[in-house]
Amino acid sequence: MPLGLNNQSDSHVSITKRLMGLSMIIFIAALVGLTYFVNQYAKRAADSAYDKLLIASALTIAGAIQIEKGKVTVELPLAAFDMLTETERVFYSIRDDRGELITGYDKIDIGLPLMLENTPQFVDAVYHDDKIRIISLGHLISSSDHNKWITIRVAETTDAREILKQTLFKQTVIPMGCLMLIGLVLISIGLKYSLSPLMQLEKELLTRQPDSLEPLISQVPKEIQSLVLTLNQFIARLADAMKVLTNMVGDTAHQLKTPLASISAQAEVALLETDYDKQQARLIKIYHNANHASQLVHQILMDTTVSHRLENRILEPLTLDKIIEEIYLQISPDDQFRIHYELIIETEIGVFISDRIALREMIANLLQNALIYSPDQVELTMRLNSNGSLDINVSDRGPGIADSLKKTVFQRFVRGHEDLHVTGSGLGLSIVLKVVQAHLGQIELLDREGGGLVVSVKLPVHFSYQAYLSQSKTLDRKEKLLPYSSIMRSFIGVFLAGLFTFTPYSEANLASESLIYAKSLGLSQTIYELRAKSNIVESQSHEKSRQLVIAGTTDEPIFAHFIRGYLERYPTLSIRYIEMSTQALYEGVKNNEIVPKADIIISSAADLQLKLANDGFAQRYHSPYLEYLPKGTHWRSELFGFSLEPIVIVYNQKLIEEKRVPKTHLALIEMLEQKTLNRQSNWLVSLPAEMQAYFTPQKRTDLTLNTLLNDDLELGENGLKIPLTLSKQYLKVSTYDIEKSGVGYLIATQDAIISSDFWRLANALDSPDVLLQDNSSQILNDLSEGKIALAYNVLGAYAYAKSIDHPNLKVILPQDYVLVLPRTAMIAKDASNLNEAKQFIDFLLSDEGQSIAATYPGLGAMRPHMKGQWTPESIHSNTQGVIKFLELKPTLLVGLDDYKKTKFVKNWLSLVTK
Repeated sequence: MPLGLNNQSDSHVSITKRLMGLSMIIFIAALVGLTYFVNQYAKRAADSAYDKLLIASALTIAGAIQIEKGKVTVELPLAAFDMLTETERVFYSIRDDRGELITGYDKIDIGLPLMLENTPQFVDAVYHDDKIRIISLGHLISSSDHNKWITIRVAETTDAREILKQTLFKQTVIPMGCLMLIGLVLISIGLKYSLSPLMQLEKELLTRQPDSLEPLISQVPKEIQSLVLTLNQFIARLADAMKVLTNMVGDTAHQLKTPLASISAQAEVALLETDYDKQQARLIKIYHNANHASQLVHQILMDTTVSHRLENRILEPLTLDKIIEEIYLQISPDDQFRIHYELIIETEIGVFISDRIALREMIANLLQNALIYSPDQVELTMRLNSNGSLDINVSDRGPGIADSLKKTVFQRFVRGHEDLHVTGSGLGLSIVLKVVQAHLGQIELLDREGGGLVVSVKLPVHFSYQAYLSQSKTLDRKEKLLPYSSIMRSFIGVFLAGLFTFTPYSEANLASESLIYAKSLGLSQTIYELRAKSNIVESQSHEKSRQLVIAGTTDEPIFAHFIRGYLERYPTLSIRYIEMSTQALYEGVKNNEIVPKADIIISSAADLQLKLANDGFAQRYHSPYLEYLPKGTHWRSELFGFSLEPIVIVYNQKLIEEKRVPKTHLALIEMLEQKTLNRQSNWLVSLPAEMQAYFTPQKRTDLTLNTLLNDDLELGENGLKIPLTLSKQYLKVSTYDIEKSGVGYLIATQDAIISSDFWRLANALDSPDVLLQDNSSQILNDLSEGKIALAYNVLGAYAYAKSIDHPNLKVILPQDYVLVLPRTAMIAKDASNLNEAKQFIDFLLSDEGQSIAATYPGLGAMRPHMKGQWTPESIHSNTQGVIKFLELKPTLLVGLDDYKKTKFVKNWLSLVTK
């Protein structure tokens, strides 16, 4: 049977660490459980809070549902979206009892059934790659024919819910985590206090003398009394071991004493012996005794050496051939011929890790014993297995060992055959056992068939020498490559810099020194190619440069200030600017009709921009400059307000006296309602009788305000003259046609919200003297040419820019309230030049971009405290009225509801064009 292995472990486990580890495991398990519970609770709480807002929104919409002329209609209330989270996308749909869409989004409720009850139902879904929460609510409406169930659905994205959930989660879990950490600290302190008796015990042991083996007498708590008892038992065993060691030293001395005494006695007799033959016999005995003593000393020294090496784990790569060579050097030549060995190697490399001397001495001792007791051949078989074991078998034809002695022969100075008078030390097999145990191996003494003994040893070995060999080869390669790695690497860099020399920009200076223009006209757009002058070389070399495509509603001469600044910073780029009207831009983005595809969308129609972003046409970008923007000037990191657009009144001072210019919206209404100032008939009545006959209907139509720019108006052959003061009574006013202009519609809807006199103003606009235009440029051109005398609700950016080149135009900020729109930018969802688009957004919002906006008329900085004339502070300083800034939030979508917009425009047109 194999002898017991050395199962002692060298690992030391700290009680404190063990207890702390167990406490941490319990705390972590508790924290995981609580985390799961808190996460579910936070989700339910967040859903409950926001679901109530969705319910309120749906109920608000339900209250606006009516039946008009047998048809279900709904005019979306502003409050329906105002109560929802400002940073979330909002979608809705309203369907009749047949499932036909009345208004809203047609695809958010695909697969959802119609509602036949007013109990709200919630469902989570995905729309435009965003997670949304949908409420479905039924609303019963009665008509003369029958009752109808209307299905109302309102949905919003879930980002705010996630933020609230995470906030609740953190506010709960973090304190719990802190409490657990405090608990661990308290446990650590308690453990330290509880283990203080062990420290006292340690102190007692350290202060003892090295040779003191007295039992411990410290007073300890009963929890560790068993430990003290065990230590005392160990000390007792150690004392016994020391006694055994002392006896062993004595036995060793005794073992050496006998052969040494024999040598001394034999030598003394040999000196007195005169007979030559007897003297030779004595010398032979002296030789054998000396040889026995030498062998005994060698075995004792080798026993010590092996113990030392095994304790210090001196390992090295070995092969079986190398072991055999060293063993043969220790065996006499005569005995070498008696050994037959066989080496079996099942591994590819044949190299393993072990203690060379210990393994050599183990095998040598086994062979020496076999050679001593066996007169015949000794067989040695060594097998290196691929499973990581080394099998060693030594077989002889000697007398063998009785079964009763097989367990005791491994003891020191114990021999198996004392009666055979064979010289030996009794240490060989004890050394063998020590090596086997150190290698965690097994050894067996087996009877050989036919007589003799077989010693079977099995040792686990390691093949890590293969990794060692690979590492050695790698080191060799590194040494060979060292001369090459020390060569200095070089690189070639090309740095291109362009110097920009900008001159003040005006319409007469289209191609400046810094920008190169190429202009082309389309059906609904004007395209400008702009690049830095330093980029001409690249263009001429036919190398394709990166081109940023911007589609915008801002007039190119105004927006070119931003482009100059951007190209000054990035001179290797070029920009294609596509100028479009607000409505055409919106439709082009929505229907993917802009060619080439735009990377950035710029517009003053903030409602249309927000709807594009809400419907998934914008790409989110967390610009580092967002923190500097005022609240309400950016939305979801998708829509960025970068300049201000105050809505102003502009007049031609050659056609209307300053004292008669309306300074408020109410004053404008009253002026339009004064028929003597707006009707041709009243204008004729104000003329002398002899002049009225001259103006036939045809001549009245042909008469334009251009003819009124002279000091006096000379008419006909009679040379009749109309005084200028009378001619200036005939005034024409212009504003946006909200049916065609997106920004005009936005301004009108906001005026309707702010002012209770809006529809009165619309009614007053019903006059031949009011001209409706599509955009600001047309209005201002007519104003500068004298075709109209006053422009109402014009974008201030264009008005201020126009007034610089036309001093006869004066701009007024209304003194009752000033509506301020944000000019917004967004990155298109499918932008081809994403990095450049992000750079351009950052430039618009940066100090440099905002400085440009504050410097040039027609722009206006969005960020406060910028240096320049066109800043938010300048708007406040030039009006006594209330500043009404249009915030970017989902309520802007209400005005774009199809039914609401159609009805609003229809009502407006019915008053303006009746």
